[in-house]
Amino acid sequence: MLRRLFGGGNSRDDLWSSMSSISAMLSKLQDAGVAASARRHAGVIFQPDDANGFLADLKTNLDDILYFGPGATKTAVEIKDDAYGMRWVVLDDGDFSDLLSSTYTVVNAIRQNGGADSILAASFHLDFAGSLINSPAESGNFFVEAYVIFRFDRNRYYPFIPEPKARADRDTVTEAQLGAAMRRHGLAVEDDPRNWLGLWDIPF
Repeated sequence: MLRRLFGGGNSRDDLWSSMSSISAMLSKLQDAGVAASARRHAGVIFQPDDANGFLADLKTNLDDILYFGPGATKTAVEIKDDAYGMRWVVLDDGDFSDLLSSTYTVVNAIRQNGGADSILAASFHLDFAGSLINSPAESGNFFVEAYVIFRFDRNRYYPFIPEPKARADRDTVTEAQLGAAMRRHGLAVEDDPRNWLGLWDIPF
């Protein structure tokens, strides 16, 4: 189902440029005095394919890629299945630059080993000061917690804010406000909100 919704692959020639815009956005917000920070987890969601040997033994293969050689990282990796039959590579790193780089490395590893059509999206977990979408007087100490989703078939991000007490509901009003604000601060945001698809059961 998610494969049909997210569509197939794209050229991805500018994949790193688009993905790294999230780091540039955080820097611009912080330079502007707007509190914004990334939590320590990110994830790559893909459709399992046990016929693909690389994906079937993904944890071992990613360990070999991430932890050995000149580009070795300290980013922790887990493989988790969600309630919808999809599989996640969940990454854990307190340094967002390393977290982003490791996410990109995971995506490239899957792409280069026959899994390009299996990859759906990446997800980052961020907090933003309420002043980003409201006036300072209205926002007080309020923070917006959001998943920022990167669709690989669109090469663009969008915000996803699931309602904490409703499994299949989301705060579309805040998403629209946040999406506009993130775009103003340099994020490569998907223009059409109809393509801001919900990713339920994110495992972090």
